Amino acid sequence: MALKAVLFDFDGTIIDLNFKYAESRIAIKKILKGLGFEESVFSLQDTAQTILEKAEKQMREMHMKMGLCEVKNRIWPIIDKFEVEAINDSKLVQGTKPILDFLSEKSIRKGLVSNSGRSALQLALTRHGLRKAFDAIVTRDEVNRLKPYGEGIELALKILKISNENAIYLGDGINDVLAAKDAKVRSIAIGRWPHSKEKLAQLSPDYVVISLNEAMNLLKQLIEEA
Repeated sequence: MALKAVLFDFDGTIIDLNFKYAESRIAIKKILKGLGFEESVFSLQDTAQTILEKAEKQMREMHMKMGLCEVKNRIWPIIDKFEVEAINDSKLVQGTKPILDFLSEKSIRKGLVSNSGRSALQLALTRHGLRKAFDAIVTRDEVNRLKPYGEGIELALKILKISNENAIYLGDGINDVLAAKDAKVRSIAIGRWPHSKEKLAQLSPDYVVISLNEAMNLLKQLIEEA
């Protein structure tokens, strides 16, 4: 099928953030404890989606009188704070602007699908000269379920009015590959380091590359073959 849209992950794919992951989780655990949750259930390694799923399970088991929206309203601002702080030391991943320019030249639509919050993401794009680079942006603020679920990818494609068979998703993490599979979209996994490339390959993405430059060469080939 003809390639009409390329969707990108954010952190680690086009921009590297110095995000204080453990510190953010410590702060979240403190908030959750104050809300009546059993703190020991939550790990410092939990993703935002995992935290939500654990919280939802505990609310059912303990018959807690609150909804998941209330939990999000308490923990999203904490993650926002750490993300915004991380923008100060953020760096553009090598090859980002060339691949975006190439896709524009080929009239390929560009989307951004991230588990990051919109405030930090927009700040980062502005800081690195990418404020108008994407035709659709979906963050955790627009979806109910984050990656590894495909809801964000599906929403981005709906905004772009492009079917999943005409799109490809490009990301550097396990959740990116899983989200693409869930949305039934082809995936390009970027393993920038040998150990990450090996882990990503085990998930059987459609393609595995080691850089955005290699991803751009792959996209050139896919476009020419269509």
